[in-house]
This record gives sequence, C-alpha cells and structure tokens, in this order.
Amino acid sequence: MTRSPADRATFIAAFERQVVITTALGSPLLARLFEHVVADLAGDGPVWRLVQDWQGDPAEEVLPLRLSAGLHLLAIEGRAPDLARHLPSLGGTPEWPGLWQAACALMEAQGPFLRTFLDQPPQTNEVGRTATLLGGFLTIAAETGRPLALREIGASGGLILRWDHYRYETDAFAWGDRAAPVTVRARWYGSPPRLGTMPVITSRRGCDIAPVDISDAAARNRLLAYVWPDQDARLAVLRDALAAGALDPPPLDRMNAGPWVAQMLAERPAGTALVVHHSYVWAYLSAGERADIVRHLNTEGARATAEAPLAWLRMEPTDDGTGMEVLLTLWPGGTTRRLALCQAHGRWIDWQGPSS
Repeated sequence: MTRSPADRATFIAAFERQVVITTALGSPLLARLFEHVVADLAGDGPVWRLVQDWQGDPAEEVLPLRLSAGLHLLAIEGRAPDLARHLPSLGGTPEWPGLWQAACALMEAQGPFLRTFLDQPPQTNEVGRTATLLGGFLTIAAETGRPLALREIGASGGLILRWDHYRYETDAFAWGDRAAPVTVRARWYGSPPRLGTMPVITSRRGCDIAPVDISDAAARNRLLAYVWPDQDARLAVLRDALAAGALDPPPLDRMNAGPWVAQMLAERPAGTALVVHHSYVWAYLSAGERADIVRHLNTEGARATAEAPLAWLRMEPTDDGTGMEVLLTLWPGGTTRRLALCQAHGRWIDWQGPSS
C-alpha cells in the first residue's frame, strides 16, 4: 500500500534520529548517509520507493541500520563494487556525492534483495561488549568462590560467551593471555576490577530466536555487515572472534528467552555459580517475557545458597535512556548493584564496582 504523509514523516524522524546516534557513536559515514536519506525521503527518490510499503515502526525496529547493513552486505559479498570503493571496511575511501550515488544505484538494482533484507530483524554480536561485562564476571567469581556456568540470553553467534578466551587491554590494566586470538581494547575509568581471580568456566550455553551458525560464511558476512563500515577496530575484533569461535562454538538453543531461562534454572549444575547474562537485549523482549524472566530469577534466587549462588549480569540502557550501565544482582541476598557506566559498543567503561 502507499503510506500517508504522516507515515513518511515517521520514516524521516527515524533516520534523523539515527543521524544523531551515529554521530555520537563515531560513524561520520553513516551519519552523512542518513542525512542524504532524510532528503531523499522528502521526495520520491530510491529510498522512498524501497521502504514505502515496509510495515513496522522504523525507529523502534531500527530500519536505518537494516538499510545500511543491507547495502554493506552487498558490498562485502562483492555484489556492489561501486559502493565498496567508498567503504573503509573494504579498503575504500568515502567520497561524496559518489558514495550516495552508488548507494542509490544499488537500491534501484537490488531492490528485491534489499526489501527482503529489511524484513529481517537485526543480528549483531558486539564483541567489544565483553569489556563491559568482564568486571562483572570477575566480581561474581571473586565473591562466590565458585566456578561459573554461563547462560546468555540473545547470544547471536555465541561470541560473548567466549569472553574468557580474549585478551583485554585498557588504560588501567591488561587481562588475559597475551597469545589470545582476540584482543579487545577499551578506555577504562576508575580502579581495575578484581583481577586476582581467574574464573573457572564449567559450561557455557546461549539462546536466541535466530541463533547464528558462525561456521557458515554467509552468516558471518551478515554479522560483519551490521558493523558500521568506517569503524575498522570493531570489524577487526569481530573478524578475529568469528575465526576463533568457529573452531569451538558454544551450544546455542533456538528458543524464546522466557522459557529458556526457566529451563536453565531448573537444570542448574551443582556446585557452580549460574550466571544469566545479556547485553543490549532487554528492549527486544516483550514486556511479558521480561516479567517472566524476572519472576523466574527471583523465585530461583530465593532458593540460592552460598554453595549454589545465582547471578544476573546485564549491560542495558539506563532507566532514563541516556546511557548504558552494567548491573549485577547476586543471590543469596538478591542485592542489585551498578558496576559500571559504559559506551554501547564497549569503547569505554566507567567502573564503579569492587576493585582489586
């Protein structure tokens, strides 16, 4: 169907919002691309022809990032050489208006592919977020004195579940094997976390409504496509993590989060601290599913003991939506603490939790 002018305004507002976000998060290429999209949507250009029948909320369902990832994917797969020569991720140099002209031509030539791609929910596995969770895992291990059983909600390809296989280098400390295949770098503010404890991981498992098989090249390309093409460091870390993870991927279940958490809690391994964790997932769950997860955790937490503790570790937006934070709830006791404020991709961490 043809959308009304009000619908057109909604599309424009969604792309204007992403101009602000991508600027703040350090992607001038996407910010400028979305500025061109806003101007295009005001008329009847190739973007409007591509999205005018799209159903959904373009802001809440991040349509701008779906569009940019679709274009990026075509370039990664070698199907868009004119666009690729403008993308740093593929060795190109952004030039304007050439990049915009190449994007417009691609939207015309690959319309059917892009329309299908826009209907697929975003799928990311942001390895940099392990730096924001590292202090939480170390805190849980130090305070419980137990080996950890990791259970991740919204695990995508399972790369965050492998956090202990990575090397971390920050302004305040370094942690992990120097020979690790992946090095995560971040700016660290505050004291180091409890570095003296080396956690023992007894098991790791994740769930996702559409888990990514990182042994499949097409699936790996799709994860790479959602990384912004002018952020080379993020792409390099993801490529390294994909290569290493494909050799030893953790088990992933295709399930909704609520029933899966209930199942994992019912099957808690003895003698371990069970850690339910997630990063930038909560907003993608329904209100009912979020309530179910909290209820399951509180019920099982009431039965937790020092010999069988339970932890809920998460990196999610603050309640006022102005930033990101790392929270930890640990049972027995059920006290919730803010451990850190952080950047969405893990580029910096303001540590507020216990230190060495």
